[in-house]
Amino acid sequence: MGKAIRINEWAGGALTTSMVDDVFFILQKVGRRALATSSAQCACAVLGQLNTLLASNLRAALDAQWKARPRPRAARRPRAKG
Repeated sequence: MGKAIRINEWAGGALTTSMVDDVFFILQKVGRRALATSSAQCACAVLGQLNTLLASNLRAALDAQWKARPRPRAARRPRAKG
């Protein structure tokens, strides 16, 4: 997950960055592997960790990205004379 965050790229017309796609791909693969074990304890442990990763690491990376992005400047309105 750390590598996906480090190599993050923004594709021109995409709604999300490569980080979001990469992280969810990895976590989906891990979750499916855990469920494939047919062990309730294994699946619960892994799914709990996936939730923690999403809630902490990915959220922190998205917050940092959101704060660092350039924002368009608002156009100034002409002052009324009077």
